[in-house]
Amino acid sequence: MASAAHDYQHFVRWLHVPETGASEDARRIANLVLNNFDAVCATTRNRSQRAICIAELARDQFARTNSVLPLIDAIAAGTEWRWRNLTELTVGPFRGFRNPESFDLIKRLVLFYGPNGSGKTSLCEAFEYALLGAVDEGAQKRIDACQYLRNVHEGRFESPRLRATDLTGHMVTIQADADADA
Repeated sequence: MASAAHDYQHFVRWLHVPETGASEDARRIANLVLNNFDAVCATTRNRSQRAICIAELARDQFARTNSVLPLIDAIAAGTEWRWRNLTELTVGPFRGFRNPESFDLIKRLVLFYGPNGSGKTSLCEAFEYALLGAVDEGAQKRIDACQYLRNVHEGRFESPRLRATDLTGHMVTIQADADADA
């Protein structure tokens, strides 16, 4: 969980950079989750436990939560991400995606929704795999990664490709790294 906390602290620092343009409410909810990170991490996506936990925290604490950058652990206060903005994710075959699908991530805010079985979780796991090289859910269930990540129709999976702009504005492909500082 230390790595997840570290990664979330990086996200909170980024969210508070003025150029990000995040609203006061977005910063406030991010701070709320940071202040209650262990409680949020103790939940799962199963039966919306995590969403229920965050909603209850928001009802109880949102009005009292500050929107300014909180004190962050020294670990996360160090280095920056080597990339600035995610631009595109290509997924497939991978879990619920049979054919390659590209997702445009250039907008400041990207939302995705759909009915059960439409690939929302697969999309999140594609991000996780592209950034870290593994999907925690499959590992927790002790399912072989090749088996967990494969598309059932294709009988295989390909690693998702995540592209971003680096700190100098050049397009780069993000290399998965579970031990990266950022």
